[in-house]
Amino acid sequence: MTVRNFNELAEQVLAEPSARQEVDEYKRAMYAAIDIARARDLRHRSQAEVAREMGVTQGNISRLERQDDLYVSTLRHYVAALGGRLEINAVFPEETVQLTPVDSF
Repeated sequence: MTVRNFNELAEQVLAEPSARQEVDEYKRAMYAAIDIARARDLRHRSQAEVAREMGVTQGNISRLERQDDLYVSTLRHYVAALGGRLEINAVFPEETVQLTPVDSF
């Protein structure tokens, strides 16, 4: 059995463009999950409390916090369950435009 240094193996695997893309997508998903879970932690709320507020199970909240692609409406309900409101901005070099989700009219 060949013993390899982890860094050497990682370099070899990540040299493949599709592998690099998959790793980057996974990292983005992890950072997004950390951000919404962090928002919940900062509000001193448990997954069970947020679940009750949203009318779902704690397991649903756990999955939601790990999801890599959320609907804006789901994120809006999650933020509302934490006592806040979701704001989305499009940031351009010359200006920032606040976007209003269609389902909030």
